Order: sequence, then C-alpha cells, then structure tokens
Amino acid sequence: MLNTLGSHLRGNVVGYVAIGGTTHAATRGISIRRLVCAAVLAAFGALLWLASPASAAVVVHPTLVKTIATSAYTQPSPDPSGIVYRPGLDRFLIADSEVDETPLYQGFNLFTATRTGSGFGSGTLLARGSLPATSKEPTDLGFNTGSGTLYVSDDDKDRVSVVRAGPDGKYGTADDIVSKVSTAPFGSTDPEGVVYDSATGHLFVSDGAGIEIYNVNPVNGVFGDGNDTVTHFDVARYGAGDAEGLGIDPNRNALLVVDPATDAIYEVGKGGALLRTLSLSAIPTTHSVVADVTMAPTSNPSDSPSVLDYWIVDRHFDNNAVPNENDGLLYEMR
Repeated sequence: MLNTLGSHLRGNVVGYVAIGGTTHAATRGISIRRLVCAAVLAAFGALLWLASPASAAVVVHPTLVKTIATSAYTQPSPDPSGIVYRPGLDRFLIADSEVDETPLYQGFNLFTATRTGSGFGSGTLLARGSLPATSKEPTDLGFNTGSGTLYVSDDDKDRVSVVRAGPDGKYGTADDIVSKVSTAPFGSTDPEGVVYDSATGHLFVSDGAGIEIYNVNPVNGVFGDGNDTVTHFDVARYGAGDAEGLGIDPNRNALLVVDPATDAIYEVGKGGALLRTLSLSAIPTTHSVVADVTMAPTSNPSDSPSVLDYWIVDRHFDNNAVPNENDGLLYEMR
C-alpha cells in the first residue's frame, strides 16, 4: 500500500515540477531539487499519517483451543474455504472450493460438521442433472438465521448465489431455490468473502484482489433485483494483503476480515474503521492458509452458549496445485 501510494505521489511530484519549472529547468536545477525534496518529505509525512491507524490499532493474540482435521471427515474436506454456524441445529456448514479437483471427491462440496470434531458431506453446489451449478467452487458462505437463506460467493463467476433449501431442508440438493447477485457491476471481480448482517439486513462482500469490502443494501429486502445500493471501503490501508474470508462478530457489531497473507483477522466497523487486529500467530501448523471465520459457541459444554469463540478454516495447500493433498483443518480460537 505504501509503495503504491508512494509511486503515485512521486508521479504527482514529478508532474508538478515539470509544469512549474519547465522554462527554468536549466538555470534553477537546485531550486527544483529542493522543491522535489520538500514535496517528497510532505508526501512521506502524509503516508505516515495514512498508516497511523494501522500502527495505532490494538493487536490481540487469540489462543488456540482445538484443532479439528476436516480432512478426516467421513467424506474428506481437503480445502475448506467457507464456514457458517447454524444455531438451530448446532452445526457448522463448510464449503470446500477445490475438493472436486481431487481423487477424494465423493460428490460433495458442502459439509455438515459438529463442534466436537465429526463431519460429513451433505450437499453439492455443482450442476445436478438439468440444473445449473450454484457454484463449482464455493469460496465462502454467509447465513441468514432468520430466513434460513444461504449465501455462496464464487470468485470465478463474480457472483453471490442466494440459496434457499427446498422441502428436504438441505442445502446443495436438487430442490434448492437459487437466485444470483452479480458482483462485477459494483466493482468486485474477486468476491471471496461474504457474510449476512442480521442487524442491518445487508450483505457484506470482501474482494480478495482489491482488498476491499462492499456493503450491499437490498433496499426492499431482495438482493440482486436491480435496486440494490452499494458502498465500499478499503482494508489494504491497515496492512491487509488479502481479504479472502469474511465473518461477523455479533457481540462487538464488527466485521472480521480474514487475511492469509498476514495471518491475521482485521476487525473493522461496518463503516470501515479498524477496531483491532487479531494475530493468528498461535496457529501451530506450517503452510497455513486461513480462509474464513465464524463465531460460534465454544466446545466446552460447561460454557454458556452465549460465550462465542472464533472458528477458522484453514485450506493449507491448494488442491489445484497439489491435487492429492488432504490437509484441511478447523481451529477453535479464543
């Protein structure tokens, strides 16, 4: 971010000098150099001011409570990329974006899992018979507990699918009712993270390449019908190198931006202010690629259900590059 801004500011400085000193370049080189130095120093001061929110933010270090191998589910999930919690069932729903590219694929890229460690393949968002695919590579999941609507981001198709379970009550089966929200028209061409905010009724979408968060207001409660309004803010200014996953902390009314590039979660307000940074340095595994987070009750049966931990999926090696790997993990952190 600093390098990019620095290059941009240097370009502006050079342009200013060229405009202001063209006719005197030969005789006023020293003055021009002084002007350049002053402008660069001013630009550097501006950069320090821009960077100060990140440096001033509180950094906390969640502790690791438990590690669960999604690779050991009844049907393995080697590349878990999205996770939501369904409180009514006390179950996680996990999306795997790469499992269909491996010999491990058994017809599922959606998995249902418990907080105690077990899990199984429960649905597929691939094409089924004459039905089009909801998402061949589901990147992230969001969930509206009130309506039971599942939101599935797809960074290949530049869209978020809105999925309602059919009469069987399961997601990723043939009776799903599906509509789609295209993200490219509002500027997101790499929609990796998605979360539904029950407090506002909005969808938040994180763009990995743009390191940007988009706030999608459906206006009338229906996403993708043409009258949605969208605002956005940048999180690269806080040091994030990716915005791969997106969760929400309902108790703190904050968004959770998962960044595998810095092994951190950036907790931001819904208007974009950085509240604190969660370091994931307690994760003990090598080659970790954290992908998404959801808040859910702890695994300790003695804790109150209102006590929430961070549940984070880790893809590790990408199946697209290493098709035979099976190393997906789920962490509980407090």
